Amino acid sequence: MDKSEILDAHDELDLYALHYIYLPAIQASLNEFVNQWNHHGVRTMHSISPLALWYSEVIEIGVTDVNIGDITLYGIDPDGPVGDIETENMVVVPESTINLTENQVSEIRRLVPDPLSDDSNHGIHHYLTVRN
Repeated sequence: MDKSEILDAHDELDLYALHYIYLPAIQASLNEFVNQWNHHGVRTMHSISPLALWYSEVIEIGVTDVNIGDITLYGIDPDGPVGDIETENMVVVPESTINLTENQVSEIRRLVPDPLSDDSNHGIHHYLTVRN
């Protein structure tokens, strides 16, 4: 989009439109990845999924007060060592600082109520609708 001059990465309105359309799609993809990862069979564990391994461990040690909300932290030791952050491969996503009125936000939601809906052009039509 940048090469075809549809997107100006320094324009606040363009960034707002980009975020409105593409951040939900990126988040949906990340959620799907996590779901698939947690349910895939681990070959070295007789094709049992990480989620099933977690449940079997809970049952084996007899934990009765399991908070299912903690499953997102499975395998994370908050008191463990923190690895070095690699800055060479980091992507910086600038926040949009544009201040829209409630009427403008309502109009955007009316024009593109579901940013995840298929516009047959990878979201570009939705982006242009919001931007214009």
